[in-house]
Amino acid sequence: MTARDHLDAIFELIDEDSDLTQVLAPDATGRDRLLSSARLAFEVLDQPTAHAAADIADRHGLLDPNGRHTPIVTDASARRRPHNPLLAAIRLRSLENVLSPTAQLTFRLASSMPRYPEPIPRCRVEEIRSWPGQVPLAVIPQVLWPGALTPWIQDDDIPARAAAAMLLAKIGSTRAWSLIALDLGLPAAFATSPSALVTRQRREGTWRALLRALEDLATNLADFPPRIDYSARRWAAAPALVAQAVQSIKTDAAPRIMVDRDRLAGLLWQTYTGGDARYHPGYGTDAPLEARNASRTHDAQVAELVERAGEELHRLAGHPDYGPLEWRPP
Repeated sequence: MTARDHLDAIFELIDEDSDLTQVLAPDATGRDRLLSSARLAFEVLDQPTAHAAADIADRHGLLDPNGRHTPIVTDASARRRPHNPLLAAIRLRSLENVLSPTAQLTFRLASSMPRYPEPIPRCRVEEIRSWPGQVPLAVIPQVLWPGALTPWIQDDDIPARAAAAMLLAKIGSTRAWSLIALDLGLPAAFATSPSALVTRQRREGTWRALLRALEDLATNLADFPPRIDYSARRWAAAPALVAQAVQSIKTDAAPRIMVDRDRLAGLLWQTYTGGDARYHPGYGTDAPLEARNASRTHDAQVAELVERAGEELHRLAGHPDYGPLEWRPP
């Protein structure tokens, strides 16, 4: 925190207590009200912990969750104005055990410094690629990487890994769940899946640990972003191009592989995009489990076919990025 943050916090507390426009008015009572509010502001900010500061603020009606300075809202209105980081940390930390899971993700309560989402940038919307403080959709696959959230989510629990990808996209973000599902290429009905996953984790007593793991993963991705633009690949990997890429390779180079080109196309799509074929309307739920797992765990020959087809798909799609076929967090 800077000295400017502390000074700004003092003025915001004075404003919330007495309204700066009133205490600065040229009347006889303005000076006394200003001094009283200033003393209260210093008392709040002089406490050793966020909870102690919040207790004093609550007794005097400050840091109102329904007020202007520290509102507890998780939609786009949270971005309408900058929020003082010191007051935000006090208010959010004091409420961390009662806020909803959506708020815990939006305000990054698992971090050392909980905070509001960044305010709306002063530029045209079409110029905004990613707002600071949230995980860009470009770095999130449709289904989170195997092992990324073990032991809370098992690798073979594909729906939970997809729901976890949505949870990751919600960190520091005011995106609606329905928009997150849409951007990740998941069915619209999947918008309720994160809530079901959180309910299960809370029932098992593991939600706080999973929230911490998601925060760590978000921080890791900020420090070491993948060289894959998953969002661009989801748009670029049209079924016609995937089929064309599969048709371009010779499967007789590995005669022991018993996989037809339709199955290979589904496997290529999910490998290239980080998704799962069951969530793609063109490949559906009948993509065999053995084909989905073959290239990643067992059959090096299938992996070779997918890699060769992936190179062709990358060329046909116009190189949405210059990363490898697959990627895993370090």
